[in-house]
Amino acid sequence: MKIYRQTPIIKIVNTVKTTSQDLVVTEIPLKIKINRKKLLTLICLPSDLEDLIYGFLFSNGIIQKDEDIKKLNINTNNSSINVTLTKPIKIKKTDKTYASSGSKEFDQIAKNKRITAVFKISASYIIKLTRDFLNKSDIYSKTGGVHSAALTDGKKIMIFKDDIGRHNAIDKIIGEMLRKNISSDNKALLTSGRVSSEIIAKIHRAGVPVIISKSAPTDRAIDLAKKGGVTLIKAAKSSVNVYCNEGRVSE
Repeated sequence: MKIYRQTPIIKIVNTVKTTSQDLVVTEIPLKIKINRKKLLTLICLPSDLEDLIYGFLFSNGIIQKDEDIKKLNINTNNSSINVTLTKPIKIKKTDKTYASSGSKEFDQIAKNKRITAVFKISASYIIKLTRDFLNKSDIYSKTGGVHSAALTDGKKIMIFKDDIGRHNAIDKIIGEMLRKNISSDNKALLTSGRVSSEIIAKIHRAGVPVIISKSAPTDRAIDLAKKGGVTLIKAAKSSVNVYCNEGRVSE
């Protein structure tokens, strides 16, 4: 399935009206089933769906590791995925549709262990990395209609994902980390979206010690990051704001 398509538009420049074409991203309602029972419908971009499902199920506590999924069947004809788990779980019937995969279990941060990973990243590299990250998405440059997320080891961008929702893009990163057994303790995650408490809960569960965004975080995100041992950073063109756990950022 194509991830964007052309659509006719009316373009007005300096009061002059013309007909034109514009590229827009493709949005699908992805029906997720667990052991053939409907869990929910997720609105997403039709790309990296396997990573999205692994990351979504992990972020929401349905799986703990990649081996918890026995089989994953993707049906592109009706935009549905059936996940067969190695162990049965109780699924509450729901017909809800989510525009992103935000978890509501963010209060668990206070009960979980703090991230204590020793990982250093320089402020100068954060600025360069953010600039490279924001210019990396081919889909965004063509359509302006997606969020992006990336994983870095402090030297290069290792994984890069796009999606309609910022939660989905991050879940795709987490899903690939899970499937490929990529360690999280010496990594930083970048997001093009606002950092809320749900985003902090997501990367805390994944064990990623640093999150970097071009947007300012919410106050609750700062509080939860502080409790969870997550270094929370906003990066601009020439400056870096570190909101908590600043020990991982060098000059």
